[in-house]
Parts: sequence; C-alpha cells; structure tokens
Amino acid sequence: MRTARGIHATDDPLQVEVLVSGVLSLFDQPLIDIADSVEFLGRQWVTYLVDKRSLDALALLHGIADLADEPLAVSARTGIAALHAAGRADPAFAARIGPHRFLDAWTSIDDYGDQEMVAVSFADPTDQPHALAFMIDHNYEGLAREAWLAPSLDDLRTSWSETSQMAIVRLDAQALADRLGQGLRMYDLYLGPPVSDDVRELAALMRARLRALPPARERAHREVGEAEREAVVAAFVASKEAGRSAEAAGLARYFVDYRFDHTDGDPLRWSPIAVELCLLDWFPRKATLDDDDVAAVPDALRRFVRYAGRQKGLSQADIGETLGALDEFEPQYLEAMRDPAQFSPAKSIVDQMLHDGIDPTDERAVGAWIEAFNARPFDERDALLGPDPQSSY
Repeated sequence: MRTARGIHATDDPLQVEVLVSGVLSLFDQPLIDIADSVEFLGRQWVTYLVDKRSLDALALLHGIADLADEPLAVSARTGIAALHAAGRADPAFAARIGPHRFLDAWTSIDDYGDQEMVAVSFADPTDQPHALAFMIDHNYEGLAREAWLAPSLDDLRTSWSETSQMAIVRLDAQALADRLGQGLRMYDLYLGPPVSDDVRELAALMRARLRALPPARERAHREVGEAEREAVVAAFVASKEAGRSAEAAGLARYFVDYRFDHTDGDPLRWSPIAVELCLLDWFPRKATLDDDDVAAVPDALRRFVRYAGRQKGLSQADIGETLGALDEFEPQYLEAMRDPAQFSPAKSIVDQMLHDGIDPTDERAVGAWIEAFNARPFDERDALLGPDPQSSY
C-alpha cells in the first residue's frame, strides 16, 4: 500500500496495471497443498483491500479485476461493489481500464532465427493506445525472455529501425497470439524461468492482453523418425565440410538429435547461443562419451556449423561469429564434461553402470544393478544422483 499511495489519482490505467501485475507475479510461487497460489494469495489481497476501504484500495481492485484470471477477477469485482456501497467513488481512470482491443503488430527476427522481437499495440476502452514489446527466444522453444511497454507502436518501430538492421514484418492477430501464447506457456513450464525481471513483473498484464486475441494455437511437437535423422547425418557426412572426418561423422547424430529433440526442431539452425547451450548444458547433462569423443566434439561441431550455415545461406560473418563462440566455450565444455556435478541423474547412473562393468543394453544386468542401487543408503544414492536441477521444465 505504501508503493500504491496516491495511485487513485493517476489518469493512466497502465500505472495501476503494471503495479498489480508485479504483485500478482510475486504470488506465482509453489505453495504446499495449494494448487493455484496466485488465486489463493490474491483472494487474501482482495480481502485486505476491501477492509482498507480507501480510494487507493479501490484503484487496486480495479487493476486486479482487469488483469486476474477467474475466479480472482470475480472476487475483485465483488470487492469493488462493496467499496461502492461504502461510498467510495471510482478513480478517474476507471473508464479506461478493462478489456483491450488489438490494433496492430510486427515482428523482426535475427539472421540465425534465434531471437524474435515482437511489438504490438492495443487500445483501451476509450480507444487510447499503448504498445507492448517482448523478445522470444527460439533456443528456449519460444520463451518470452524480455518485455517492456512503450507509448506507441510507431515509437518502438522508430527506435528499433535506428538500432537494428533486421527486417520488420507485419503480424496478424492469430500469429501474434501464437507467439505470445507460446512465450507465456514456456514461462509457466520452467521452475525458474531464465527471463528478465520485466517479464516476471509484466506476466499477468501479458496474459490479460492475450485474452484480446484469438485463441493461441499450441505449438505441435513433431516426432522425427529415424530415417529423417539419418538423412540429415548422411547429407552432412557427404559434404565438403565433413572432410571425411570419421569423428565428425560419428558425432553428427548427437548434434542432429539435440536440435530435433531439445530445441525448435531445426537441425541446421546454429548460432552463438545455440552452440553455448549445446556445449555447456546439453552435452554435460545428457551425453555419455569416452575421452576421445569428448575431445573430438568441438572440431566435429565446427564442421557441422559450417555445413549448416552454408545450407541456410548465412553470411561468412554470421558463420564466423558462431565459430568464434565455439572457440570461446570449448574450454568450459571440456571442464563441464569432466564434472559429475553437471551430469543429469540419468547420465550419472549410466556412467556408474559403465564404471561397474554393466552393459546398458543388457536388460537383466541393468535390472540387477538398479535393484542393488535402490538398496543402498539414501546418502550414497544422493551422492551419485546429485541435486535436482532448479531451472529445468
């Protein structure tokens, strides 16, 4: 309430929405035996505001009614009616808060297809416009990683054109809904989403704006068969970039599987960020390799990056930037591949099986090993499996 002091006097409903959105984001935390923490804590907030009976409390109730999902929004509207009955008059901005109308949108994506800037304008019930921008990252399956507000779409377009050489393409309402819906869906899937503070603070506002758009279509996960994967590998092996390298030919399937199964499904889309995630996150967590293959991965990936860049029609400068990132991350990759703390539980188990002389393809031997492992004291099992990752989804 100290932060909101005097908020009833504002004539800009966005100030109220941003403040309310930020508070609702604080409620979005796991609670024991509580299925919906935002609704549970939000109801306590509504009760508190109704008890306050102040003009600032009424202003905040309008913001909750506008942004929150049902049934919390219903609770807020009931609270508004209670304060009206107590003689409190609506703030001046009340006529401008409520369902918004989509006006226009555009997008701009980098040469790698990594990060996509999306900008959209909405009109409030009195036709006053404002703009919302968010950056989605295709390395994180379309997660919205940054967000901010602006006075107008024209201002955003002008500033973007002055700082970026990327083409701007208009978006219709459905394409916008699909992007925003996927960005928020991925945000909800992460235990600790790797996003800016602005995304956390504006998440509730972004969800409310999504309601002004057509229903977002969920991105379909495409199952990629063995034949398609092997075809990509074979095309690379036959390329000039592979250079008849047996190591590159043997390791290419790892790169293809990573791109198909853990990113946006394009095996030829490689960028500095994609290389970083592959080398420093996926390989240490998932890939079980002998020492020779661990050492061979960077050179094999360099070859694959050159091949993929040529297939994508990227400039030599863009390809060179990705190769430069590979050079930068190689030492960290080699260190991470030797650090059991970086391994996933599944990889730790497989590594221990191999160390104990167990063939992972021998079902009977694996079953016996697991039975013996489950009989070990908890501290021994925890020492092998390590802590649960906090940023996975």
